[in-house]
Amino acid sequence: GWQETIAIRHPGGLDALMQTLAYVGPISTLYRLKQPGAAQKARIAGEIREAFSAFVDAGGGIDMPGTMAFYRAVAP
Repeated sequence: GWQETIAIRHPGGLDALMQTLAYVGPISTLYRLKQPGAAQKARIAGEIREAFSAFVDAGGGIDMPGTMAFYRAVAP
């Protein structure tokens, strides 16, 4: 396998990203499994918003670095 450095973008900005995270990815899994209350969800969202705010670009979108791993498999 190999890895490539990529740009991860969300043109809708931080608010759109926050809405997406509640339904897709590890945060949605956390919410489904742990069923946090409203206060705990607000605290989680605040911490996520703070972390992602470093990646807001001049146009208001999200633009952050990432790495994608590629693998190749061949059936015997």
